[in-house]
Amino acid sequence: MSDDQITIRESGDGYSLEFSYNDEFIGWLKGRFVPAERSYDPDTHIWRVRTDQRGLNAITGVAVQKFRHAVLWHRNQEGKLAMKNLKTGVETVQEELFS
Repeated sequence: MSDDQITIRESGDGYSLEFSYNDEFIGWLKGRFVPAERSYDPDTHIWRVRTDQRGLNAITGVAVQKFRHAVLWHRNQEGKLAMKNLKTGVETVQEELFS
């Protein structure tokens, strides 16, 4: 992963955030989400945030400002796995080998 990239993935009742250390973004996360809503795994360097669409909108809005590359992996309206480039808005549907 690029030093200036964030990858956001749907994960259960929230989202996982994978990015290289970014003090400003981490400070924002800690200020926006209470400890019960966020966690950090020091082994994988992945943050997990339990939130709804409104919280995701906040995360993606700040992510495009703080990182050069920002992508979101999610299930689109048709239920297909898709990757969205948050900078350009371009979404690519991924073909899945197993359903």
